[in-house]
Amino acid sequence: MAQEVVRKEMLAQGRIVAYRFDSLGTEAAEVWYADMEAMFLTMQDEDHLLMLIDMTRADNALLSAEAMMRGKQVGKIQYHGKTAFLVEAHDNTTMLDMFIDKGLPSTRLREVFISEAEAIAWLLAP
Repeated sequence: MAQEVVRKEMLAQGRIVAYRFDSLGTEAAEVWYADMEAMFLTMQDEDHLLMLIDMTRADNALLSAEAMMRGKQVGKIQYHGKTAFLVEAHDNTTMLDMFIDKGLPSTRLREVFISEAEAIAWLLAP
């Protein structure tokens, strides 16, 4: 049986979509991107997407080239919302911070957190 590389769940009574990654490799990037594409097809212009990207269980701490490419593609799509990245406290987030700051368009708010509760509070704040 194949290992699940990314799981999707809804938080805060369905207001936040959370993606929980077991890998940051190519397969996980493809699964996530396909789900994002499907979600964008059903979104209305006035919808706000609040997204939690949980990388705390990922078996590799660095984003694959495919994950960065898919992240850039999603980053170019125009929608309202915020994205919180959840990482382990001991993870070196320098590469992730650089990717967020330099690799993604500054069209939406994005922050890195080590506490899921703080990430959710930030996503739900106006």
